[in-house]
Amino acid sequence: NIFNKLEIPFVIAGKNPSGNLEYQAHKRMHTCLVANPEEAEMEELIRKAQVNILPSFNCTGIKLKLLQALFKGKHCVVNKAGVNGSNLEECCEIANTTADMMKAVSRCFETDFSKQAFDQRATALGKQFSNKRNAKQMINWIWENEPTIPGKSLAWQ
Repeated sequence: NIFNKLEIPFVIAGKNPSGNLEYQAHKRMHTCLVANPEEAEMEELIRKAQVNILPSFNCTGIKLKLLQALFKGKHCVVNKAGVNGSNLEECCEIANTTADMMKAVSRCFETDFSKQAFDQRATALGKQFSNKRNAKQMINWIWENEPTIPGKSLAWQ
């Protein structure tokens, strides 16, 4: 519903695409399909894409593919289910209908991903996904909840 109607180049990448998706992708000259890419190839596709489109069909928490696209890619267009409960709405373009998705993809395709946009996203992601901050929280939690074995004490080093 999206790539057949927009005349911009699309690369569709993912695990085990359906036969119908392969057929649809190869019908148009501006689309190609990369089936089952290796991790390094997927990272390169994400990094090079002007727009990463990540629709989700269920609300199952934070999507790892969304985090990967936000940390390594440029514009991210998602639907509400893709960011539900994640507090990542400010990092994405949200579009829930086909028409809105087409508008968002077109707008992002024509808009440079600026250093300012990158910095804003890095700040927003750092609030939740800082390895250093999260490690400190885990260390504090461990010290507050020091494990005990009956009759023995444990020394942390």
